[in-house]
Amino acid sequence: MKPPSAPTKTVVHDHAFTRALMAYQAGNSHEAVGLCRHALASDRDNFDLLNLLGTALLQLNDCAAAATSLEQAIARRRDRAPSWSNLGAAYLALNQPAKALEAFEHALVLAAGDDISHYNRGRALRELGRHAESLQSFERALALNPRDAEFHLSRGSALIALEQREAALEAFTQALALQPNYAEAHLNSGIALCAMGNWLAAINHFDKALELRPGYIEAHHQRCVANLELGHLGLALQDSECAIRIDANSAIGHNNRGVVLERYGRCKEALIEYTHALNANPDFPQAHFNRGTSLKYLNRLDEALAAFACVLMRTPG
Repeated sequence: MKPPSAPTKTVVHDHAFTRALMAYQAGNSHEAVGLCRHALASDRDNFDLLNLLGTALLQLNDCAAAATSLEQAIARRRDRAPSWSNLGAAYLALNQPAKALEAFEHALVLAAGDDISHYNRGRALRELGRHAESLQSFERALALNPRDAEFHLSRGSALIALEQREAALEAFTQALALQPNYAEAHLNSGIALCAMGNWLAAINHFDKALELRPGYIEAHHQRCVANLELGHLGLALQDSECAIRIDANSAIGHNNRGVVLERYGRCKEALIEYTHALNANPDFPQAHFNRGTSLKYLNRLDEALAAFACVLMRTPG
């Protein structure tokens, strides 16, 4: 997530605000929050203090409190684009993408050239499943700031969602040209290459992602799948077990381990893994399907049919 837009002072002689702003700019958001709250006790309608409080709380990832303060600030002044942009970021963090989108659109009415608001608007649209529109927002952000690796990464993710894999890989490559040690860009390059059937090249990117970020569970998940496709069962098993060590409740990790064990013909052990996966995520269609397959191999046909029925219940359309 991009850092919050920095507040600016609109009341020149507000000493309390100045002290709080200096603390925030020095990187001491906790002190800024305390100073703002102390000053607001006797000046509850001060826009600058409410806005700075919300911005500092957002920096501290206290997003619910940040949203409340920013809403109060905007109720007093609706013409400040950074306030709307920060409110949108708080809503995104609170998994409220529709409200976030509305806030970013307010920000862009006031500041159409703000690359961060275009970028965050794209993120909100992505969360709403509106991938073509999210791509447009990421491209507007890039037109304003073409050297931001995160913008290229998000553009690539939108292209993946739109099944434009070659274009997505090009976007991830551009991100890596700007930031060679960008673990997420290596991960996503690997995902694009997997979608294109280039498993070995994908594994090279997953290896690099894990070198840059040891314990990157998503890279273990993806490398497991690539190794499975290449028939490297031992390596796939290692990745699934690494993922489970990182997160014992990883539904994907347990599901992947089950798939590997099933390839080894160890269906009873695979069944246990699928059960673990479903305990972690009861709405995981692939784990229900894989569990059904193991039950079928074990000649437990009634249970297999019930598992396949669970897949149908959880599969759209």
